[in-house]
Amino acid sequence: MNIPAPPEHPPAKKSWLNLGTMAALATIAALLVAVATFVLQFFGPASGLGAASVPGQSTAASSQANVRTETPRSTDPGPTAVEGHCLNGSWASASCDRTHAAELVSDAGPCDLPALTQFAGGNVPADTLRRDLVPTVQDGVGCVVIVPSGLSSTIRNGLSGPDHAALRQCWDRFADRDLSCDQTHTAEVVYTGPGTEAGNCRSQADAYMADAFSRYEARLELLSRDADGGVSCLVQIKGSNVLEGSLRNLGTKALPSSPRS
Repeated sequence: MNIPAPPEHPPAKKSWLNLGTMAALATIAALLVAVATFVLQFFGPASGLGAASVPGQSTAASSQANVRTETPRSTDPGPTAVEGHCLNGSWASASCDRTHAAELVSDAGPCDLPALTQFAGGNVPADTLRRDLVPTVQDGVGCVVIVPSGLSSTIRNGLSGPDHAALRQCWDRFADRDLSCDQTHTAEVVYTGPGTEAGNCRSQADAYMADAFSRYEARLELLSRDADGGVSCLVQIKGSNVLEGSLRNLGTKALPSSPRS
């Protein structure tokens, strides 16, 4: 009996054609995706396409741009003067280590001798500043004090510094004039304030000199004179001798005196 042979399989050529077609279609699809991505990346932002696809990146970039733009404005203090700063002739801040024209006492508040004395590190009414140290209100700046010609020490806290004599008021009876205590003089102002009995100048001298007046009473004497509606107490050296330094807080130290030349 003859058994029919099984049908032959389709030729292998047909299967290979189907696989090739699928590969071609996949390649074309990949190219289309690449082209679309390229277009969105380079031309999308200009035409408004794809703007919503990366909101995080857009927000971060905008925030960073704002920080770079606004930070300098918020941290820049501007040219305003600061209390205690030294000033040049144009009222701008200057280095106190160099020659300067003025010092800013305060940008607000009282502008008088007590305020200036406290600015200089002194105590009212014991410490009396030299006469050419005068507080003045300067429009747009504040309360200022002009630095006298030849003064090299800083006024701020100067009364508590080593050069305090240059800021204090003294008097020379031989020349009959007021001058600073770093110059040769015969008397030093130890109190300026409301009127007081002449006898009270002794207690003011004791406080000013740290109880030293009684130690030198044989060589020193007390004076008083009217001063701007009040009184000034002075300690003066007797005879023809002169003083060559300040009596402030003299204590038990030697009297800074010498014969008049």
